Amino acid sequence: MSRRALALADDTGDFPVRVMANVVLGQAYNSLGEFRRSLEHSGANIDALVGDLASQRFGMNALPAVVARAHRARALAELGHFDEAFATAEETLRVAAGVGLPYDQIVANLSLGEVCLHHGDAPRAVAPLERAHDLERTAHLPIWIPAIDTTLGLAYALTGRSAPAVTLLEEAVEQAARMKLMFNHAARLTRLGEAYLVAGQPHRANEVAGRALGLAVEHRERGNQARALWLLGAIAATEDGLGWRAGEQKFALALDLATELEMRPLMAHCHFSLARLLRRCQQAARAGWHVAAASRLFQDMGMRAWIERAAAETRAIARAG
Repeated sequence: MSRRALALADDTGDFPVRVMANVVLGQAYNSLGEFRRSLEHSGANIDALVGDLASQRFGMNALPAVVARAHRARALAELGHFDEAFATAEETLRVAAGVGLPYDQIVANLSLGEVCLHHGDAPRAVAPLERAHDLERTAHLPIWIPAIDTTLGLAYALTGRSAPAVTLLEEAVEQAARMKLMFNHAARLTRLGEAYLVAGQPHRANEVAGRALGLAVEHRERGNQARALWLLGAIAATEDGLGWRAGEQKFALALDLATELEMRPLMAHCHFSLARLLRRCQQAARAGWHVAAASRLFQDMGMRAWIERAAAETRAIARAG
């Protein structure tokens, strides 16, 4: 529908329709895992919405100039282009600050928080996500609860606050279900599953991750599918004995799909997870290959926290070998 609207707008010169179609397509392609196509549509709006046009809403709640930059920042982060992703997220904040309305501020702060999480910097993600959370509550915009609180919940889980993380995520997922927001729901479930795993609840994590994978496949959200597969691998890898084979299989499937979609941060995490799993299974040579691949990717993307973890894993593999 949005592609047809965009084609019609191009034929008729209907600028507002072109802007709205690009907003919808930028978001849709991010959810489908087609990040380069998302960049095309968000970039078209960024290039077009200059001067006075940057402050026009074209009937939308959030400024398209803000939304386009948020979509661009997410796509760049998924692809591992973090210098550009952070620059775009900061620009999103500046554009939103020029207007000062809650809707735009929420979009901008959520964008920065998501980029931080993709970069592996959960502590840095907390502040902008908490700002988005507070703005949503103050402005009474419950439509934002699922997106904000699942992202903030994951940041809490990754910074050692498992109990509030699980509570926040469970409530956000329930809110999305009540509102029948199934678009991108696989991502919300995966974040809940990851929080369960961090909290030491692998059985609950497995149930939620299975649901996430099913939804992602049903809705053709291939990026969410890859992330759910990685989580299922991580859950299986926590099991004693035979769990490692299932973990290796899920990590390999996630890696193949992430490679196809050019999701370099997820590719790196798959390699790193495989390295840790294979080291524990006394397969030092294979583990060494995967940790080397992970290290190269983390270094190329400037993911400092993960560079250090990969170096520690390299030393552990050397000792095991």
